[in-house]
Amino acid sequence: MVAEDRREIFPSGELAGCFCSAEHNGNDVNSLKPNFVCDEGSKAVKQVIKIFALVLICAVSLSAQSATTSQESPKAAIDQFLTMAINGELQTPDGWRKAGVLFAHPNSMLYGKPIIIVGDDYSTRQTWIAGTHAEVIVTYRQLGRIDSSLRYSSPDPSSRKIVAAYDLILTNKGTSVLGSTTQTAGAQWRIENPQRTLWIGLKAAVVYVTEIRDKATDALTKRNASITLMKLRKFQR
Repeated sequence: MVAEDRREIFPSGELAGCFCSAEHNGNDVNSLKPNFVCDEGSKAVKQVIKIFALVLICAVSLSAQSATTSQESPKAAIDQFLTMAINGELQTPDGWRKAGVLFAHPNSMLYGKPIIIVGDDYSTRQTWIAGTHAEVIVTYRQLGRIDSSLRYSSPDPSSRKIVAAYDLILTNKGTSVLGSTTQTAGAQWRIENPQRTLWIGLKAAVVYVTEIRDKATDALTKRNASITLMKLRKFQR
């Protein structure tokens, strides 16, 4: 036979009207089922409701804040793209496709364009952000260029320090690794400008030219590469 014992343990105060109850089957201790209950009109119920409402409001607020701050910043998107470029990842079709997800629109690979060698002291700075739009400035030192024949050309003294502005948009529409337009579940900061120049860092440039030279079969390319490597290594001293 199931019985219930009910005892008021808070006769007054905020928890007045709350009881400690227990259901049990006779003297069977293992059947004991303790409960903590409050009358509907008790102050404790009202207090619990207030606390629950406050917790719910805080949870919604934090969730909304998390949805905003979890998105990469405009500067982070540019930093990611620059890191790929400096490391030489944009010199291959596969690397270019991977970088394509950082853009709002499909961006064709720049075949045959000169590669700009960037100094290690480059910097990025977010200049403004307004709603779903932002601008990030990239400042870098140009160490020279490499053409498709691996010929090196020195930078113009007047243009060694370059400033490039990037427009970004917060959107869930972007480019897939296959180069097609796609839509993601959450909005991300994506680059709106098409990339018109190829960048590479000094260390990656040495590796890139060395690999092309070793694979080349014509004497001219090998000669150009060797001369270029001598000039690039001067920057490493």
